[in-house]
Amino acid sequence: MEGTDRNPTTRFSDRVENYIKYRPTYPPEVIGCLKENCGLTEEAIVADVGSGTGILTKLFLENAVRQLSEGGLVSIEYQTRVALD
Repeated sequence: MEGTDRNPTTRFSDRVENYIKYRPTYPPEVIGCLKENCGLTEEAIVADVGSGTGILTKLFLENAVRQLSEGGLVSIEYQTRVALD
């Protein structure tokens, strides 16, 4: 596909609005599952390695989970907007 942007950090930059609008999120029950099955506590620090789009990061932030995120594959614009939405 000649002329197509194959760079994973920029190829969806012009589609941020649609991605935010239509991309499904994780169900809120994920936090309860992590607490029950993995011992997640308020004191825990989660390493969100390969954080990608930041959708799981947003869920952690909404539930006051302290975290370190690394490895996003999309623009910082998208990650910031999802986290602040």
